[in-house]
Amino acid sequence: MKDRVFRDPVHGLVEFKGDDRPIAELLDTHAMQRLRRIKQMGFAWLVYPGAEHSRFGHALGAFHVAQRVTRRLELPAAVARDVKIAALLHDVGHGPFSHAWEHVFSGNDHEHWGARIVGEDRELHAALAALDPALPDTLRAFWTKRYAPHFARKLVSSQLDVDRLDYLLRDGHYSGAGYATYDLDWIIHAIQIARVGPDHDDLVVDYRRGMYAVEQYLFARSYMYAQVYHHKTVRAAEWMFIKTMERFAELARRGEEPPHLAIAAAMARGTTIGVADYLLLHDGSLTAALDAWAGITGEPVRLVYLDDPTRRATNPDYSQAGDRVSFADGYPLLLTSEASLDAVNGWIAEGPKAAEGPVPMRRFRPSVVVSGAPAWAEDGWRRLRIGPVTFRAAKGSDRCVFTTIDPDTAAKGHEPLFALARYRRWDNKVWFGVNLIPDDPDPKALIRLGDPIEVLE
Repeated sequence: MKDRVFRDPVHGLVEFKGDDRPIAELLDTHAMQRLRRIKQMGFAWLVYPGAEHSRFGHALGAFHVAQRVTRRLELPAAVARDVKIAALLHDVGHGPFSHAWEHVFSGNDHEHWGARIVGEDRELHAALAALDPALPDTLRAFWTKRYAPHFARKLVSSQLDVDRLDYLLRDGHYSGAGYATYDLDWIIHAIQIARVGPDHDDLVVDYRRGMYAVEQYLFARSYMYAQVYHHKTVRAAEWMFIKTMERFAELARRGEEPPHLAIAAAMARGTTIGVADYLLLHDGSLTAALDAWAGITGEPVRLVYLDDPTRRATNPDYSQAGDRVSFADGYPLLLTSEASLDAVNGWIAEGPKAAEGPVPMRRFRPSVVVSGAPAWAEDGWRRLRIGPVTFRAAKGSDRCVFTTIDPDTAAKGHEPLFALARYRRWDNKVWFGVNLIPDDPDPKALIRLGDPIEVLE
């Protein structure tokens, strides 16, 4: 069996030789190759352009450090093998964009998924069983914190483990940040197994040898979190992604999610999905979905955020205490009428700017469009019910120059304001449509296309 050797910019050569050569067969499984499509540092590349390395490279680095540590500690061959394989596979359960994903789809973190993957993914399970039939259960014991000896598990998951010992150096290298330098060689030299209780062995660091190296490691970790992982732009991007996916999950629970991410929609609805489906989720599939969502309208869109949906009050001259508006213009909804638009387009056709007509309804950006009512009937409505929701007509809608701009070409004309100024002008303004405020602003209340409208006053 030919040796497998990888060139690594952090550790030099990562080698699968001798007793470790069979472990390399795990690398060719789909579950491990998927880690190439998950960035190690999430959204840090937005600030540090070099930080686009993958969790696959980090897995190799953690394995390499595990090799060195297990040799230094002279662990029994079976325990050393378990530690090295656990280090290699420790991130196999990560979702797209790493920890940001877990903020939305909480309850099933990457350790939960790692335990499921080694037990349920046929390809990986078979590769592990070929090394040792007990290995899938052994690895699940690592993730569920049941592995013995205890100190061996801490080599893979603790405050001073092979995971952290690799990612600090790796992330510092790829980000270009100079904060992540520490003496890995000396920490490995100083680490020991010692009796810390009557019948309990644990990992310790020789204080005389390793104090300064561990201090350097701790400072490096602190600086990387402060300056890189928690950089304000990185955190902002994570937050925007989380809010986007929270909105997707909310829509999925109502069965109204956008397409291209059916597996995540099932997760949002609480459906238990299989590992084969979960392994289809990675940065690439999420990015493709986000790109598709951005193109649903045919044009790029950007996420807009209102930090406090209750902050904007409506005009108190036309509303009641407690009435609020979020992203809409001045009032929660704008109602227009097809018959009224037909009347406007008739005036345009008869006037000197006939070449600019007819204008489409979207020039007026309404929330609700009514059909079947006489032109301008909405002017006299005071209260109405649309589907299950009752609304107050706060006031008519005075129109601005934006209605004269073609939304497709951005070309500016004169209509429909020119026609409205001749027929619908009072109080030095021109009017089209009615602003609505719900009597009971229940966020779960829905109005739908085709709902009947009943005029109450």
